[in-house]
Amino acid sequence: MGSVRKPGPGLYPLMVAGLLLLSSLAIAWQTRSTAGAAIEWPQGAGRWRMAAILLAGIAYIVLLPNLGHPIASTVTTFVSLQALGGLRWPSKVLLAVFLGVGSFYLFNHLLGVPLPGRIWFR
Repeated sequence: MGSVRKPGPGLYPLMVAGLLLLSSLAIAWQTRSTAGAAIEWPQGAGRWRMAAILLAGIAYIVLLPNLGHPIASTVTTFVSLQALGGLRWPSKVLLAVFLGVGSFYLFNHLLGVPLPGRIWFR
């Protein structure tokens, strides 16, 4: 697990899980007054965007052990940005590469938390 001064591989996922739990509880508390309201799922393009982002997350899980974090997260980020729209292709590519490689560098080299990098990023 490690500590805040010397984080191990399990500390970051635990912190993220805690933040997700707090966020979920806050949203559940906020929406308690609309308990009988019908849920409106996205239609048309919104449904495809939601499916693309879900599939990108699944692809990350599949690609991570085979390609390592930098490539898997770059691909996942690019697909998610493509689904969300709003940016031009060069911006999407640069942002995806920056987040994929940058997050690997941050955790693996600066924080000392090992992430799967495969042979390209050791």
